[in-house]
Amino acid sequence: MINPGIADYSCAYCRAGEHSLCLNYGILGEHRPGTLAQAIIVPEQNVAVIRSSEPLTWAEAAAFSLVTLTAWRMVVTRAQVRPGETVLVWGIGGGVSLSAMRIASSKALE
Repeated sequence: MINPGIADYSCAYCRAGEHSLCLNYGILGEHRPGTLAQAIIVPEQNVAVIRSSEPLTWAEAAAFSLVTLTAWRMVVTRAQVRPGETVLVWGIGGGVSLSAMRIASSKALE
């Protein structure tokens, strides 16, 4: 699985874990050439191996998108939601909010 948000992984923002604030940050298919090719090269940090034992099904992993990455950053990285906490997802119904709801209510936070 490829994280489409590419950072330089060396600036102060990247070292602080704030990759999306990197001045050289770009998204595949928007700021950088996309993935409509037989092969692409991305930094190793942008690749995750999905195994059949993972909590994601193959279909979910294939559909994993920038929307889910945005929701993950909101719920896990920024809000630092922990098991047992109550979460209000404002404006539920769109892709990011539905992903945020699923992440907040999943075992991923355990």
